[in-house]
Amino acid sequence: MARALKEPEIIKLLKKATVDAGGVRAFARNHSFAAGFVSNVLNGREPMTDRLAECLGFQRETVTRFTPRPEAV
Repeated sequence: MARALKEPEIIKLLKKATVDAGGVRAFARNHSFAAGFVSNVLNGREPMTDRLAECLGFQRETVTRFTPRPEAV
């Protein structure tokens, strides 16, 4: 089973995928995205989307954790 990735790690995979595709425009065209959007995600101006993560073979999973509250001072 593959391990879960944090957003910076999946952005690295997106960078590699764009290089492998021949550039941002080629990757965007192959996956029906606007090239500007993909560029914005790569540069941190837009968040990673579920559909973009799916193109890389991942899905978003939200985990809820309950932690102790700090004691009132």
